[in-house]
Amino acid sequence: MIEKALYGDLPGGASTDVTAKVKEMVKDDTLSVFAHRGKFGIGDPAPSVRKKLKVDYTFNGAKKSKQVNENEDLTISDQGE
Repeated sequence: MIEKALYGDLPGGASTDVTAKVKEMVKDDTLSVFAHRGKFGIGDPAPSVRKKLKVDYTFNGAKKSKQVNENEDLTISDQGE
């Protein structure tokens, strides 16, 4: 289950909460998303900075997190990885 998703200058810079959009992208217990603001329908939260997408989620009761750089694919399979 997706708990939180942030896109921006992570970990401590300007970012946008994209949790709702990321939750919509889960299909058949799998998430696959290209980390780009166009996928989330948002403006640039941190101009001139390379952004990251971080997704916090729970799988089988364990809290996990995955992060990728802008313009990379983030995938969480139905196996939790």
